[in-house]
Amino acid sequence: MPYYSCARAVLSALSSFLKKALVAAIRCYRRYISILLPPSCRYYPSCSHYLEEAVGSYGFFLGCCKGVVRVLRCNYFFNGGYDPIKSYVTKQKV
Repeated sequence: MPYYSCARAVLSALSSFLKKALVAAIRCYRRYISILLPPSCRYYPSCSHYLEEAVGSYGFFLGCCKGVVRVLRCNYFFNGGYDPIKSYVTKQKV
């Protein structure tokens, strides 16, 4: 059993590191690259804000999946508009 707890700790640390690295890369993109490009995101919040919120809410792996799907929808075939990240809904036993 100690092997599983050790593996879980390693995966948790890796996920935390990847999450922090991705958030830093997103913020760097917004600060230095995004200002050089014309605004093109069809959604609010923008795709970079959406990805940052998704990674913060759902973790690195699921957040990245949600962010990639959002970026793929950000084109002329979709209307765009307000599309916030949906947070976890926890079921409470009564």
